[in-house]
Amino acid sequence: MDHREDLVAERACIITRLRWHLHELDPAWTPPGMLELASAYDRVEQHLAQFDRLVGRLATNLVGHCRRLTTEIAELTAEISERVEQVAPSLPAVAGCGALTAAKIIGETAGADRFRSKDAFARHNGTAPLPVRPSNRARHRLSRTGNRQLNAALHRIAITQARCRPAGTISQAQGW
Repeated sequence: MDHREDLVAERACIITRLRWHLHELDPAWTPPGMLELASAYDRVEQHLAQFDRLVGRLATNLVGHCRRLTTEIAELTAEISERVEQVAPSLPAVAGCGALTAAKIIGETAGADRFRSKDAFARHNGTAPLPVRPSNRARHRLSRTGNRQLNAALHRIAITQARCRPAGTISQAQGW
């Protein structure tokens, strides 16, 4: 999962550089919005065919590099999806949890059986509420500690469930 994220970040940097070269070559031309798609690469290469100087060649090389990275990212995503289905087939079945989020949870948890309780796991991922002591009322705040990558994956699931399901059905559907 970490390697895939590195590849995506590398592609984003290359796309930024490519956009700059495209603007430098022809400020009036508007490149496709989604430069992560193969069809966009085709359009950019067609436009770059008219430029034979250094910047045009550099931009063409960047398009080729983006193509290779996109292919590698897609292959790695497919492999990750297959492995998630083998290791934890019930995790992608949770509403809002795709294969990549499931892979992140599996990788960051490193074996859920190492936690002595669900509360220990909640402390590990930063979802356990912390009591606020200086008042006479029982108050809690969110923890800013814990594994932020795992917390972000759980947050994505919760946000997706809240957005895609009617109110009150999230906990019922999960059996809580």
